[in-house]
Amino acid sequence: MYDQGHVPTPEPYQKRTNGGILLGPDGSKMSKSKGNVINPKEKLDEVGADALRFYMAFIGPYEATTAWQDGGLKACKKLVDTIFKLSKKVSKDLEVSEKLESQFQAYLVELTGLIESLKNNVAVAKIMTFSNHLKDQEAIPADIWLRFLQTIAPFAVFTSEELWYEYHGYDSTDSSKTIHKTSWPEIKPELIKTETVTIVVQVNGKLRARFEVAAGLDDNTLLESAKEEVGKWLEGKQIKFTKVIPDKMVTIAVK
Repeated sequence: MYDQGHVPTPEPYQKRTNGGILLGPDGSKMSKSKGNVINPKEKLDEVGADALRFYMAFIGPYEATTAWQDGGLKACKKLVDTIFKLSKKVSKDLEVSEKLESQFQAYLVELTGLIESLKNNVAVAKIMTFSNHLKDQEAIPADIWLRFLQTIAPFAVFTSEELWYEYHGYDSTDSSKTIHKTSWPEIKPELIKTETVTIVVQVNGKLRARFEVAAGLDDNTLLESAKEEVGKWLEGKQIKFTKVIPDKMVTIAVK
């Protein structure tokens, strides 16, 4: 196509990212002879499409070799259930507090960057974190709720659509009202007021990384961020143990 003048560059794309390998629950390559093959339809029937979507993103870095774990799938099913429960707390009359707007903007900035860089596992952890912030609210302002639904739409395709239609009272047969044709929420970094902390990451007792994050992040988010930071020390390894000390340290043991 380049030789014929149809595209301006000889390269077919600007960036290439190779996908990793999904191993069985036992940590070895999936094989019918080993009996460790995961049937996606069975999992789909068990937890639903969006929980499975969340987990396929959450299971590990896109380019990494990662073992299937049903515990992670259950955590993603819990996330979907939590989001549905949060919809019952939405108030159309409640104004957004400065603190909640700051939390949302910090979440939005981080989530946007993670999605653009294909760090979907950490992105799902961020969604879990912000869901916990919303759980702590006595009521959820509608403005925050609708923007939150837009941010989960790339992962929770059906959940976000159903709750979007439910809030607005749209006719479910009117596809022109879909959330998936709306714009991504506007980023306003000037509204972010956060304290940062330095997290230390150890792998098998050795200091491997330090990185800064917003204070008060939950254990899941810290752990996933730490795995990203020390990815080269985890390649080809099986994680035996993890420990998170909030706002201070993440410890990972591998074999």
